[in-house]
Amino acid sequence: MTAVHDPGWSPSIRALPRLLLPVLGAHKALRDTNGLVVLRSLWLLFLSSVLLIGAVVLAMSTLDLGTGPDGRAVAVGVAAIGVIAQLVAPVLVPGIRGDTAGEAVASVQRSVLARVAFAEVAPLAGFVGFMISVNPAVFLVGAAIGVAGLLDAMPSGERVVAWQQELRDSGSSVELLPALVSTGISR
Repeated sequence: MTAVHDPGWSPSIRALPRLLLPVLGAHKALRDTNGLVVLRSLWLLFLSSVLLIGAVVLAMSTLDLGTGPDGRAVAVGVAAIGVIAQLVAPVLVPGIRGDTAGEAVASVQRSVLARVAFAEVAPLAGFVGFMISVNPAVFLVGAAIGVAGLLDAMPSGERVVAWQQELRDSGSSVELLPALVSTGISR
């Protein structure tokens, strides 16, 4: 049997510019046949979205947007929303399971993307909080919580090893890394 190697983050980082310009290449990047590269590319795209929202907040904070309610109170609300999303995510997102390679890959992809979705709640709430309070620090609270959630969902090499163990613990004999790198994103 041929040894399968984790491709690392380089292919995903190289694909990021294409992903940021969806019309020019996201469709092609998402059709990659290496599911781990696709998953990492999507993760990087969602991380980039937090940075892009931050750039919008920075640009808007230089404008005269008037005044809003106390930013501290709004930041507490944003933090509560973000933390609740992070606490609920592991409860609602099922573990990694699968008796076949296809089931295991779909399980990993669903888990990562669901955790990413929960992580994005905080930065989006931070943006809304900024628009309400006109205080850029409110967005930073949401962004910090969101990035922490994204880091928790990151499909790293160590995480693949942990998912493999989770599969073994569930009684599955699927070899996850070969399954992930030999198939694209599931539908």
